[in-house]
Amino acid sequence: MGPGADDPHRFRAALLTHRDGARVVAGTYAAAPNSHATGSAIVAVLCSAGIPVERAGWITFAGRYYVLGHTIEEQALHELAVNGEDWTAREAAAPPEDPVFARALRSVMAADPAERFAFGLELFIDGIRHLPEIGKGSRSRRTAART
Repeated sequence: MGPGADDPHRFRAALLTHRDGARVVAGTYAAAPNSHATGSAIVAVLCSAGIPVERAGWITFAGRYYVLGHTIEEQALHELAVNGEDWTAREAAAPPEDPVFARALRSVMAADPAERFAFGLELFIDGIRHLPEIGKGSRSRRTAART
């Protein structure tokens, strides 16, 4: 995945250290120097790969939303377990009508959350690699900012 690829994993790990950490961060719109620095670094890498600055911004936020959304779900499932509940009991109360989807859901729920997160992140990054802008020459960040 390249330099800095562990940053989404570190962000997720930090969120998991606090009860409802992802939910709290998702509901907080803080424009702070550290969040600006992180976003700026990601946008710079994307622009250097030839992605237009506007699209780089969208990608940066989409990645953040992926980490937050996955972690919110992960923490919610953990809370169910802590409270003695099981997702299978909830599924039994309202089972999926489609047996193929039911099998897929069981597979997802049985998987290690870290593995599910890594799989989704790799899909996200692979999608970026397939953007038509990639490989058409890089533009400096300053040039991208002026356009």
